[in-house]
Amino acid sequence: MSGTASIVGCETLHSGDVSAQTPGDLTNIDALLDEANRMSDRPLFLDDLKFKVYVRRVSDFAATMRGCRLPLDSSTTIVYLQADVCREVCWWRSRQTGDSRS
Repeated sequence: MSGTASIVGCETLHSGDVSAQTPGDLTNIDALLDEANRMSDRPLFLDDLKFKVYVRRVSDFAATMRGCRLPLDSSTTIVYLQADVCREVCWWRSRQTGDSRS
Protein backbone atom coordinates (compact mmCIF):
# COMPACT_ATOMS: atom_id res chain seq x y z
CA MET A 1 0.00 0.00 0.00
CA SER A 2 1.16 3.53 -0.52
CA GLY A 3 0.06 6.98 0.48
CA THR A 4 1.22 10.54 0.42
CA ALA A 5 1.36 13.50 2.80
CA SER A 6 -1.44 13.86 5.29
CA ILE A 7 -4.51 13.67 3.12
CA VAL A 8 -7.91 14.12 4.72
CA GLY A 9 -10.73 13.75 2.23
CA CYS A 10 -9.38 15.46 -0.87
CA GLU A 11 -7.17 17.95 0.97
CA THR A 12 -3.42 17.65 1.49
CA LEU A 13 -2.48 18.99 4.91
CA HIS A 14 0.84 20.25 6.28
CA SER A 15 2.61 20.67 2.97
CA GLY A 16 6.35 21.01 3.59
CA ASP A 17 6.09 20.10 7.32
CA VAL A 18 7.15 16.47 7.79
CA SER A 19 6.78 16.74 11.58
CA ALA A 20 3.06 17.34 11.04
CA GLN A 21 2.73 15.04 8.00
CA THR A 22 4.13 11.90 9.59
CA PRO A 23 1.38 11.39 12.22
CA GLY A 24 -1.21 11.95 9.49
CA ASP A 25 0.45 9.35 7.28
CA LEU A 26 0.36 6.79 10.09
CA THR A 27 -3.27 7.66 10.84
CA ASN A 28 -4.17 7.06 7.19
CA ILE A 29 -2.36 3.70 7.13
CA ASP A 30 -4.07 2.74 10.41
CA ALA A 31 -7.46 3.59 8.86
CA LEU A 32 -6.68 1.28 5.94
CA LEU A 33 -5.79 -1.47 8.40
CA ASP A 34 -9.05 -0.92 10.28
CA GLU A 35 -11.01 -1.39 7.07
CA ALA A 36 -9.00 -4.47 6.08
CA ASN A 37 -9.45 -5.92 9.56
CA ARG A 38 -13.24 -5.75 9.19
CA MET A 39 -12.91 -8.43 6.50
CA SER A 40 -10.13 -10.52 8.02
CA ASP A 41 -9.87 -13.31 10.55
CA ARG A 42 -6.32 -12.18 11.38
CA PRO A 43 -6.24 -8.52 12.38
CA LEU A 44 -3.18 -6.43 11.53
CA PHE A 45 -1.87 -3.42 13.38
CA LEU A 46 0.76 -0.78 12.54
CA ASP A 47 3.38 -2.67 14.55
CA ASP A 48 2.74 -5.78 12.41
CA LEU A 49 3.99 -3.97 9.29
CA LYS A 50 7.42 -3.31 7.85
CA PHE A 51 7.85 0.20 6.51
CA LYS A 52 9.83 1.78 3.71
CA VAL A 53 9.77 5.53 4.26
CA TYR A 54 10.76 7.70 1.34
CA VAL A 55 12.02 11.15 2.34
CA ARG A 56 12.62 13.77 -0.33
CA ARG A 57 15.00 16.10 1.55
CA VAL A 58 17.95 14.90 3.64
CA SER A 59 17.24 17.74 6.07
CA ASP A 60 13.88 16.06 6.90
CA PHE A 61 15.36 12.70 7.97
CA ALA A 62 15.62 13.42 11.71
CA ALA A 63 12.06 14.77 12.00
CA THR A 64 10.69 11.90 9.92
CA MET A 65 12.52 9.30 11.99
CA ARG A 66 11.22 10.83 15.25
CA GLY A 67 7.69 10.94 13.89
CA CYS A 68 7.81 7.30 12.85
CA ARG A 69 9.42 5.91 15.99
CA LEU A 70 7.18 7.62 18.56
CA PRO A 71 3.92 5.75 17.84
CA LEU A 72 5.49 2.44 16.77
CA ASP A 73 6.99 -0.37 18.78
CA SER A 74 10.79 -0.22 18.88
CA SER A 75 10.94 -3.63 17.14
CA THR A 76 8.99 -2.39 14.09
CA THR A 77 11.13 -2.54 10.96
CA ILE A 78 11.50 0.84 9.26
CA VAL A 79 13.82 1.48 6.33
CA TYR A 80 14.40 5.14 5.47
CA LEU A 81 15.32 6.05 1.90
CA GLN A 82 16.16 9.42 0.43
CA ALA A 83 14.40 9.67 -2.91
CA ASP A 84 13.12 12.44 -5.13
CA VAL A 85 9.67 10.98 -5.70
CA CYS A 86 7.13 12.49 -8.06
CA ARG A 87 5.60 14.90 -5.51
CA GLU A 88 7.34 17.06 -2.93
CA VAL A 89 6.01 14.99 -0.01
CA CYS A 90 6.91 11.82 1.86
CA TRP A 91 5.69 8.56 0.36
CA TRP A 92 5.11 5.51 2.48
CA ARG A 93 5.20 1.92 1.46
CA SER A 94 4.67 -0.88 3.85
CA ARG A 95 4.27 -4.56 3.57
CA GLN A 96 2.93 -7.18 5.89
CA THR A 97 5.48 -8.90 8.14
CA GLY A 98 6.89 -12.01 6.54
CA ASP A 99 6.52 -10.88 2.95
CA SER A 100 9.91 -11.41 1.34
CA ARG A 101 9.20 -9.24 -1.72
CA SER A 102 10.56 -5.69 -1.94
